[in-house]
Amino acid sequence: MFCSKDLEKLRRKVSEKLSEKRFSHVLGVERCAAYLGKLILPDAVDELSAAALLHDISKEISYDEQIKLLEETGFDLSDEDRKTPGVLHSFTAPIIIKRDFPEFATDNILSSVLYHTVGRENMSIFEKIIFISDYCEDTRKYDSCIKVRMSLIQGLEKLSYEEKLDRLDKACLLSIDGALEALERCNIPINSRMYLTRNSLLLK
Repeated sequence: MFCSKDLEKLRRKVSEKLSEKRFSHVLGVERCAAYLGKLILPDAVDELSAAALLHDISKEISYDEQIKLLEETGFDLSDEDRKTPGVLHSFTAPIIIKRDFPEFATDNILSSVLYHTVGRENMSIFEKIIFISDYCEDTRKYDSCIKVRMSLIQGLEKLSYEEKLDRLDKACLLSIDGALEALERCNIPINSRMYLTRNSLLLK
């Protein structure tokens, strides 16, 4: 689908649109997603890399610009979404991708970017890999991120395919619990979509 030259060109373009710190995180997500992809979705490694590179493409756009973009494109934006600005970039990123990076606007990339912050019920494996990679990539130094990263990757290569999927689900659940705890501790509004994602993982 994509070749190494396509991805290298994409890295350059993304680096021009993000701050150095944000781009460092993006590269961390790419490393994690590619690693997990090789073990779980080997036929989608390059697509996962592209999704990782693009997941925060609108992260540094202002709140007002994000709201305007969502309203102009008819996104079903709730009052709750407006009050949780930290999730807006995941909603605007697919719009930016389709507009500025149409060659990368695959269904997998668009959906995984859309759900990478709050998730959704019954996420696909591709979506879960981007979701967890965003949380536990190796530049994340928070205790909860390190805990999730180690619980996910330790011995992963030795597991069966089904065991790897189970490990992935458990890591996603741990990451949501860590994120919810951090948001509550900092008195930051929580988007209820996160609870739907958590409940879906608990039921698996």
